[in-house]
Amino acid sequence: YTWSLPNMFRQSVEENGNTVKHVKSFHQNSGKFYNRDVMHEGIGFDELISIEDMGKYGVHGSSDGDSWKKGEMTLDSLTVEKLQDEMFPETAENEQYLTYWITYIMHGEYNYNPKFKAEGYYDKLDEVGAYPAGVSDKADSLRTYAAAVMDFDRALGIIMNKLEENGDLDNTTIVMFSDHNTYYDSLCYYAKDIDERYNSELYRVPVMIYDEKL
Repeated sequence: YTWSLPNMFRQSVEENGNTVKHVKSFHQNSGKFYNRDVMHEGIGFDELISIEDMGKYGVHGSSDGDSWKKGEMTLDSLTVEKLQDEMFPETAENEQYLTYWITYIMHGEYNYNPKFKAEGYYDKLDEVGAYPAGVSDKADSLRTYAAAVMDFDRALGIIMNKLEENGDLDNTTIVMFSDHNTYYDSLCYYAKDIDERYNSELYRVPVMIYDEKL
């Protein structure tokens, strides 16, 4: 796949006379889910590190591909904390790498999550009076989604700190994007107060770019 992200990255690095350190993909779900263990190699990644591979780093979870249905998703913050050296390695001069991380904790479904309670996310929401519990089932789903966002935010902080520690923060492009809206539990309809199924506002998803060079 000539125009895949990994292959375009390799071409860009080589055209600028630099060396590729790695082109790796990470996901704390099963590599067999959506055939990612085959597909990611086919589109140019060196390796997919899935939940089956993460045990040696101290990250454990269900490998049946449906862990999100059982509320068994591994925390994003734990994943990046344990794998940060693998995901964001130190680089020599003229070395570049591509790390592609399919995050997981905000995926849904959005039932009460004891992991969020243990991390203090629900308590933090209560401290500031945000998304109170027990208003309705939909409101409780949004409360759990907000807690999931807090865990991803913690993970992002770990990433930024690691890049700064390596001296790479000012030389790194970070792109965050969502693959779909929160249609689990019909949360997007409730959160945006939209009743129409095909209203385009439901399908607006965020894209954010951090790049000091720009």
